[in-house]
Amino acid sequence: MADGANSTHTIEFDTVKMKAGDTVKLTVGGTEYTYTYQAGDKVSDIANGLVDADGNALGIAAKGNALIIDGTTVEVGFDPAAEDEDSFNAIRIQVGALEGEQLAVSIDSMNTAGLKLDDQNLETQDSAGAAITAVRDAINKVSDQRATLGAMQNRLDHKIANLKVSSENLSAAESRIRDVDMASEMTTFTKNNILSQAATAMLAQANALPQNVLTLLR
Repeated sequence: MADGANSTHTIEFDTVKMKAGDTVKLTVGGTEYTYTYQAGDKVSDIANGLVDADGNALGIAAKGNALIIDGTTVEVGFDPAAEDEDSFNAIRIQVGALEGEQLAVSIDSMNTAGLKLDDQNLETQDSAGAAITAVRDAINKVSDQRATLGAMQNRLDHKIANLKVSSENLSAAESRIRDVDMASEMTTFTKNNILSQAATAMLAQANALPQNVLTLLR
């Protein structure tokens, strides 16, 4: 909440992390104005779309990622439609074969407005010092974002390597199921063939034995 009769109130929104269906609520002068965010909307769309229960527009200015309201006490409420923080990520990548095996990737706003460099000037020594601090903070923010994306790339590379190993293991398993081990099968065939021939020979000898006895009796 910001108070003051003659001050300018600035409310910033990170539209990169917002998603379709999120509701922005502003209470101005005791009246609540709402706007339902749509994917790809800009802050100017939020400014133009804020309406009260009767459909009356709030009519405020937008600059960069900020809404600007002059001389009014403002209460800000942001009601995300999702239940968890991951729902605000800009991109979800399916990295596995099962449901829920996803990697969420988000990139903060890296333009001058997102880095808070739009209003910097060098007219005075104090403003120049503030500009130096703002540039340092912007460099740190960009470095943090690059580190986050680098870590995300490493996770993706590791996941790709794991998927390749899983694919090779699956192919090997399928090959063992489909393909015949010829050496083992030929050994088994030869053994069974020898046993069959031995049994035939023994049966022939058994059949010949009565004939030999009858020959002796003649």
